[in-house]
Amino acid sequence: EDKPENYHTVTCELAGKDGETTLTLRQDNNATQEEADKMADQNWGPVMDGLKAVAEKPAK
Repeated sequence: EDKPENYHTVTCELAGKDGETTLTLRQDNNATQEEADKMADQNWGPVMDGLKAVAEKPAK
């Protein structure tokens, strides 16, 4: 249902150190930690894997 209490805010933070970059992703408004873990595994995990593959691909 499209109502504000069902919305999530997703925040992405990039941090660089010693020539490496770390991406931290946070999503709020999860009803439980179990729901947050499920969202991370089933949704964000594959997205982050794809992003990592693209980011680490050698430039042509």
